[in-house]
Amino acid sequence: MEYEIDYDVAKLAEKIVEACKDLIWIKDYDISIGFVRCSTAKQNRANVAADCRKVAGPFKAFCNHDIVITVYSPVFDSYSENQQKVILWHELKHIGWSEDSVKIEDHDVKDFYVILKAMGMDWNRLDEDVPDILNSVIEGSVEDEGY
Repeated sequence: MEYEIDYDVAKLAEKIVEACKDLIWIKDYDISIGFVRCSTAKQNRANVAADCRKVAGPFKAFCNHDIVITVYSPVFDSYSENQQKVILWHELKHIGWSEDSVKIEDHDVKDFYVILKAMGMDWNRLDEDVPDILNSVIEGSVEDEGY
């Protein structure tokens, strides 16, 4: 697999953290996130656009981030720009906090409830028209939920 740091995805994720009130605590807790792009599909998993992992154990000696989010180009790049933003929102929602430590959160339903409510059940279908989470207030979004 070919991996490289993806500064463009990092900048986009920073904008998403600023725009989505349910993620602002990531900035408040100063959680360090590294963003990586893989040029091949995720091994043994079809149709995975991205994943989120906690940096732990001996890997902390090599990586100064708390979390690494990887986007897999063959799948990620097949989505529209707005869908890619939702994918990153989804991955960022996997970041949690417990007892002074970063953790990985599971989905609260098949996806995350707030994303499904804002984007609909089929937001991740190819060519699905989804709103831009950075430029519009979405009915049922985090702003409406009071997060």
